[in-house]
Amino acid sequence: MGLPFEKELVVDLFAGDGGASTGTGTGIARGYREPDVAVNHNPIALAVHRAHHPQTAHNVADVYEVDPREATGGQPVTIIWASRDCRPHSKAKGGASRDRGVRGLAWVVIRGLFITISRLLFLEKVPVK
Repeated sequence: MGLPFEKELVVDLFAGDGGASTGTGTGIARGYREPDVAVNHNPIALAVHRAHHPQTAHNVADVYEVDPREATGGQPVTIIWASRDCRPHSKAKGGASRDRGVRGLAWVVIRGLFITISRLLFLEKVPVK
């Protein structure tokens, strides 16, 4: 007997190399499962993700412009994984981001959570200092 959420979607926002997708997929069900939807504004990052996760529907788009209902086809979502850009506000830069768009990325993830009524949200937080 399968778990009730095995048929629900797994969404990876800010998809890049695919490590987070591999990790979330491994823990979802017995055995590995590809993420269902991946979004990133960078076509190169998404091409790398596509190479690691060929079964995933890839959307080259800015997360601010993605309609969560359209991206998921209105299907139930079990996990939204969001590894947002940390370069502007982490040790990689050395200070807080001055770009409102980058600072607001977490809020776009929260919007997706409420619109899709996802069971789980994983939002990576990178320390500033």
